[in-house]
Amino acid sequence: MFYSSSFLHDLKYRAGSPDEEIKQLIADAELMIDIACRLGSATRAETVYQGTRLGGDQLYKRPFAPGFGRE
Repeated sequence: MFYSSSFLHDLKYRAGSPDEEIKQLIADAELMIDIACRLGSATRAETVYQGTRLGGDQLYKRPFAPGFGRE
C-alpha cells in the first residue's frame, strides 16, 4: 500500500545534497502527507512519520539509514 510513497521517499534520502537535513525533513513531511491522504488519518500518518525519523537515524547504522546508498 505504501511502496510507491516509501520508494520515492528513499530516493530523496539517497540522493543527498549540501542542505541534506532540510531536504530529509521535507521528504519525511511529504511521506506523512501522502500516507495521511491514503489512510484518511493524520494520527496514523504521524506514527509513520515518527517511525521514519527514528528508524532512519544514522546513529543506528541500519542499512536503510540515510547515506547508505552513497557509501
